Amino acid sequence: LIYIVAVSLQAEPGDLPSFLAGWWLAVLISTVTALVLLPHNRRSDVRAALADVFRATARGTESVWVKGEPPDPSAFTALSDAVKKLNETYGGQPYRTFGLTRRDQSLTLLVAMANDLRTVLVDTLNPRGVTLPTHTLPAVQRLAGTLVSSLDDLADAMGDPRHLPDVGALDAARVALVDSLSEWVV
Repeated sequence: LIYIVAVSLQAEPGDLPSFLAGWWLAVLISTVTALVLLPHNRRSDVRAALADVFRATARGTESVWVKGEPPDPSAFTALSDAVKKLNETYGGQPYRTFGLTRRDQSLTLLVAMANDLRTVLVDTLNPRGVTLPTHTLPAVQRLAGTLVSSLDDLADAMGDPRHLPDVGALDAARVALVDSLSEWVV
């Protein structure tokens, strides 16, 4: 840049510091303008709200299925609050004029699934005094624990787009449950 300024402008070498000062002033004004006036990425707010939903689901699931506490709708109050926040954050966002991108489609699907998850876990948990069965098979407990870990891992992935959740443990726990149920039946 110094070479371009020096060659393209008819000036004395002593004028170069004032040109550079003007360039640094333009850089400073552009940086402040970009940070203050330009819109931020809306996906980051939705991703943070999704992370809260996944963490709340993990805590509620852990309390009921891993720790074996009696089913209580208040265990999922944080989930209801997190889904409400997610809907407020995500709702009404304008779509791109050329349609949804893959990322937007994925976020739309995750938001819909978070609402379905809240419906399944909160609205149907104990409305009529239904109690969940306690399972004695170790594979059921392993699957529940792995599910909690996977939900926490998914929440981490929502917070850091470079983090890839590992689904191998969840699939291994599912296979172990199927095998133990097969042995139990036989």
